[in-house]
Amino acid sequence: IFVRAQFSYDPLQDDLIPCAQAGITFNIGDILQIISKDDHHWWQARKDNSAGSAGLIPSPELQEWRITCKALENSKHEQVNCSIFGRKKKLKEKYLAKHNAVFDHIDLATYEEVVKLPCKLIEHCAYVTRSIII
Repeated sequence: IFVRAQFSYDPLQDDLIPCAQAGITFNIGDILQIISKDDHHWWQARKDNSAGSAGLIPSPELQEWRITCKALENSKHEQVNCSIFGRKKKLKEKYLAKHNAVFDHIDLATYEEVVKLPCKLIEHCAYVTRSIII
């Protein structure tokens, strides 16, 4: 499948990636071809029209977790543990009403599925957005 990135990513700036050299850098609007979604946190992908090898990109779930934790930490309503592995679950409620405003203002679009249209010219391939946001 092909997706359009809705955020920019630099694996060298990511402390969660297992190996920064295995990641690929991309920007908002870049088209990525998803090769594998076997891992829950890290997908394998390559940039479209790239002869290079595939690399790791954060899954939508991981990126949404990252955005949500950052928003909660910025809200400073209470100390929140955002452990990715959930080792310390101190919150008894999964969704606190007092954080409604935080969640309402978060745009969690990560990747938008697109379909590659047939190329009329090799240099001018077009992509059309599908109605599903993954």
